[in-house]
Amino acid sequence: MGMIKPDEPITSASQLWWLVRSEADRRGAHHVRLIPLDTAVEVLFDTGGATRDFAFSPAGLPALAMRLRRVKQKSGWHVESYPTGFGTALHLLRVRSESRPTHPNDWTGLVRSVREGTNGLVVLIRPDAYTARHALVNVPGIMNADDWKAQNGPGLFDADESEGRELALHAALRGAPAVAVSSRDQGDWWNALEGVIPVRVLKAYRTSRGYAWEAYPC
Repeated sequence: MGMIKPDEPITSASQLWWLVRSEADRRGAHHVRLIPLDTAVEVLFDTGGATRDFAFSPAGLPALAMRLRRVKQKSGWHVESYPTGFGTALHLLRVRSESRPTHPNDWTGLVRSVREGTNGLVVLIRPDAYTARHALVNVPGIMNADDWKAQNGPGLFDADESEGRELALHAALRGAPAVAVSSRDQGDWWNALEGVIPVRVLKAYRTSRGYAWEAYPC
């Protein structure tokens, strides 16, 4: 297949898949998001860098999802689909055969547990912009005591501030899912919950393959 430029019309799901797969391999990406726009498809990669907009009708994304599900493991990718304002969006995850992930940037399970309202405290240290944009965008921020009192469901706390850390601890203790985000190490301030409330601590760091997560047992 010849080289297709991003601004040239793409006439089939096969062409789009070839472009996305080639770009993902070039960037060493393990997660790819295909977001439908009005007349194009925005492609986001977990390794960062510029996004790519391809001139492909968003109406064709379900066909691509069906194609990948049909070939399953042969494609090397797992596909998930979800509705958005302009149509169906796709989340592609590179298939791994190892029982233990070799690329810890897989925050899908973490996001799902937060959105499903799992009780406990999640501490994210130095999260990358990709995670902040997609994983936390729908989690409401809790900025003060009034927000804490009105919290209904998961809440996002600023762990760079002492008040934010304290509010996150109190939210977790009362059974509300709490996500505390810090741009730097603040010490093991969550130890007050040890043995009482489930705590998950993940620290992001940059690797040659993009951001990865290091998990701390608590």
